[in-house]
Amino acid sequence: MSDDERQNEPANDSRSLTIPLEPPMLIAIGIAAAGLLLMCFLGTMLIREGNGLFGGGSEGDDTPQATQPAEGEEDPLAQGENAIILFDGVNTLSVDLDPPTSILISENPFTVTTQLVSQDGAWNPSSSDGEVEWVYGTIVNYVIGLPDTNVNEALLESLSPGDRLQLTTRNGDNREFVVTGRELSTASNEELFGQNRPQITLIWLGDKGNSQRLVVFGDFVLPEAQADSGVQGRASVEIGEVAQLAEVSVTALQTAQVVNSPSTPPGFMVFLIDFELQNVGSQALDTGLLRFVLLDEAGNQYPLNTAASQEGNFPILTGNIESGTGREASAGYQIPTNLQSGNLRWVISRVDMGGQIDVSVPFTSGASQNIEVSLQQANVSSDGTSLLLSGQVTNLSDQPLSITETDLALEGGGSIYLVFSTNPGFPWTIDPGQPLPFAVTFQRPATPTAVFTLKNRSFELSGLR
Repeated sequence: MSDDERQNEPANDSRSLTIPLEPPMLIAIGIAAAGLLLMCFLGTMLIREGNGLFGGGSEGDDTPQATQPAEGEEDPLAQGENAIILFDGVNTLSVDLDPPTSILISENPFTVTTQLVSQDGAWNPSSSDGEVEWVYGTIVNYVIGLPDTNVNEALLESLSPGDRLQLTTRNGDNREFVVTGRELSTASNEELFGQNRPQITLIWLGDKGNSQRLVVFGDFVLPEAQADSGVQGRASVEIGEVAQLAEVSVTALQTAQVVNSPSTPPGFMVFLIDFELQNVGSQALDTGLLRFVLLDEAGNQYPLNTAASQEGNFPILTGNIESGTGREASAGYQIPTNLQSGNLRWVISRVDMGGQIDVSVPFTSGASQNIEVSLQQANVSSDGTSLLLSGQVTNLSDQPLSITETDLALEGGGSIYLVFSTNPGFPWTIDPGQPLPFAVTFQRPATPTAVFTLKNRSFELSGLR
């Protein structure tokens, strides 16, 4: 072999990996192979140091880039080409893509246009009314920009966790996403373009001051039929039972409901699940691959809510878990206060494979939700050992209501305090439409504040010490 042939050999040996993303399920499967590469390539392509989302790149930058059409060439999507080519200087990654053509946001339809990022790394949005821009090449996490209008700003601000978004692709596939959060992000935040998990990122292209832009995030909703057919199968368990999904062992420990939480909008309450997770595999587990979804009897899905999770007994699950170790965590959800559901299901799945863990979760609903509780007095006893609470509970339903000792609690500083006496004695039976005055004497809390809960109504008490 001549010297010239040896010099040319690396270029001729470039390898190509094609990852078809036909049905929604394959988006998750493609993450393991393409996600990390896309995250690195698109991050450097779209976000250059010192230039932000909308600036030009610097000259002489040797950072690997995604190849884009040269000036004067046609848009590859217009020519019917269906792949994005990524090149790192040695190897080539060719990823088949099915570009989005329309999106439905809160019953508002938009046409999706394709925005090619220039060679210098600048994204220059130019959509007109009724159109939004998809950043070419973002195929695991769809990044879409909405034009700078007051209507679009109000639309994104109206989205709440649990709202649905529907994306339609050129091949006619409908991909559903559930809103998980909304925040203000800086224009230089390259994490918005991360391609390491299936989701959607909506960016309002206006400026809310100090280069802050309104961003809405949504997780991809894997159709249940596809999840059920995964190679790992489905494990159905109850609270306290251990279930395993691949190298992950999960045990739901207990649940709790918090009404009048400051983290929830009017008409919603917090539902908490404390759980323990064990990594029984031989490698570190990235907890970002796990999805935790709550479902009611009607099939409505409630996504994991960060603010609600902070009210649990344990931290939110983040980061990696090393092989052979475990962690306790809390998952919180915002659900309607008047939700009528005989039971709830807590579904744990992975974005990189099929199968799921299905946990049957106890839930207090029906007539017990239709109550009104008023707390009238809270007094510390003269000897300082107990706390007397008095108030009234009214049955607003058309069925008799029964309240037992397990329906009352006084908690503070991580402790649950004893019930010394009640008037009337348990159980309290309340006829439809009738009120019942009550008095309960608890052990005095050791903390200055505590929370009294009756059924699904909670009251924060202060000045106890």
